[in-house]
Amino acid sequence: MIMINNVYILYIDNPKSIQYKDDCVKSCDGSGMNVIPVRGYNGASYKDICEEFGVHMIPFYLNQMPEQEQVLNRAFSCTAGHMKIWKMIVESNEPGTIVTGK
Repeated sequence: MIMINNVYILYIDNPKSIQYKDDCVKSCDGSGMNVIPVRGYNGASYKDICEEFGVHMIPFYLNQMPEQEQVLNRAFSCTAGHMKIWKMIVESNEPGTIVTGK
């Protein structure tokens, strides 16, 4: 049986998300789980995210800029937060679960 001890709470830098993170941390208090809050990429640009993760934009998305830049930046930010945690899980060599909110 695999025990999941690490709980990663993905949040962004806005009051509602921070409150959700704080509520999750409180609800795990005393559970014996290792609670790890992870700040996501609210407002990050796709260029910064691609650079941080060492990935290149595929031409399909590049061709949609700048008309869809704001939408694509939000999509990249959401995906990048999960990628950041997946990387942390792999590097920890322990199973983990991700908790996210709106």
